[in-house]
Amino acid sequence: MKQLYLVFGFKIQIYVPPPICKAIFCFSHIPFTSFICICSVARSYVRPAGGPGAVVLNPDQNSWTSATTAGFTTSDITQSEIGYKIIKPITAEPSADLATGPDNGYSDIVKTTDGSGCYMFNNGSNFLFRFRIGGIVNGAKAYNILIDTDMKLGATGSSADPNYIAPTNSGNGNPGFEIEIAFQTGSNISIYNVDGIINPSASYTYSLATNSIISVALSRDNSNADYFYDFYVPLSALNAFGLSSSTPFRIVTTTNTNPGSAFQGTRSDIYGINDELFPNTTDAWEYVGKNTPSVTLDDITSGGGGYPDICTAPPVVTTGIAAGSNVSVTGTWTRLDAAKPAAATITVYKNGISQGTTTCNTGGSWSFTVATLVSGDVITAKAQSTGESMCMVSNSVAVTTCAPANISSSSSFVLTCLSNRGAGGTRPDGARIKIYTIAYNGSLTLFADDATTTYKTLYNGTANPVGTTV
Repeated sequence: MKQLYLVFGFKIQIYVPPPICKAIFCFSHIPFTSFICICSVARSYVRPAGGPGAVVLNPDQNSWTSATTAGFTTSDITQSEIGYKIIKPITAEPSADLATGPDNGYSDIVKTTDGSGCYMFNNGSNFLFRFRIGGIVNGAKAYNILIDTDMKLGATGSSADPNYIAPTNSGNGNPGFEIEIAFQTGSNISIYNVDGIINPSASYTYSLATNSIISVALSRDNSNADYFYDFYVPLSALNAFGLSSSTPFRIVTTTNTNPGSAFQGTRSDIYGINDELFPNTTDAWEYVGKNTPSVTLDDITSGGGGYPDICTAPPVVTTGIAAGSNVSVTGTWTRLDAAKPAAATITVYKNGISQGTTTCNTGGSWSFTVATLVSGDVITAKAQSTGESMCMVSNSVAVTTCAPANISSSSSFVLTCLSNRGAGGTRPDGARIKIYTIAYNGSLTLFADDATTTYKTLYNGTANPVGTTV
């Protein structure tokens, strides 16, 4: 079957391609009868040229990334020779969202019809990765895997990483990743120790010829051919970093317009976000990592359960919870983006133990009554929407007897100044002021009063509480 077109004096016949081709284009100038035909092949190797390629990435050694030489006819995921597990993006991966580099090109992570663009697999001896990229080019670029093994990211909060490194004007920071794997197209595949490091040296290196393959994918994002960038490292090297088959870890995939470590290069595309909305690379990595569920190497074997469902955005617990009976705990919840489910089930925890559930619509408020709370109890909450994981925890709120619910209000008490030099304001006539610090567990420590403490509360410059000025 063919179609005939006349373009700029050339007769072009486009044939319906056989399974091994994405399209066949045949060209002939009108006076001639012979044709030159080009088959755009999907599923066969582009690099390395010649030979069957790495046996780990092409077990049957037939130079095809598809399960058979019939190629990918309906899906380049289910019909792949290797059973890669999909890395589910936290939000839909857009095309042409790059921080740097050409749109739909050699550093643009693109997606197929199910929204996926990055994959991984554990074959028992090796850790395999696959990027779906919008183009290919000669030259040195990098395709980076950032791994968080201690479940800690960021500078603040209950899961802050003690080895957090802030970005500077001259380079990226490290929000808390411990291991980096980089497919550096100009040189090699490297494993870096990046725990508290932003200028790493490679701990292990592997040849591109033995540890990588680039092939044509079935998808055609932006109507252009897409490519699979496949590479692997031995599990024994990762075991040396303490990553065992059952160790939970989080993963962020990113591309780099320079060869080498992502911490030393120029970020192009981060999988699962719109890069145009994240000008700070370190913050973007932290955001994706915190919203990513943990996985183990056992999960991504042929018999494993695969990559978990993405995390539901965490709720927020309202501060100022008083001790007592039948205490109402309140908060809010907002979904991660408009493509996510609009409702979630909220589970409330006291000291890490579930107290029950309630529901909330995105952008709305929720409440739950806890039977008994005492000073020092810690309240948290988690949210879960349909088809997502409950893997993100809210802020922690310590219950205290010094809470707004237990203090009589007075319109006469006004704080008019608060700085690193002190505080000041007005109060009811004759009232004494005591200032307390509140520990993370809710316990109170007297910090300042007008008699016994190192730091004194003064009234018009004296310890006499007569008057209204503090």
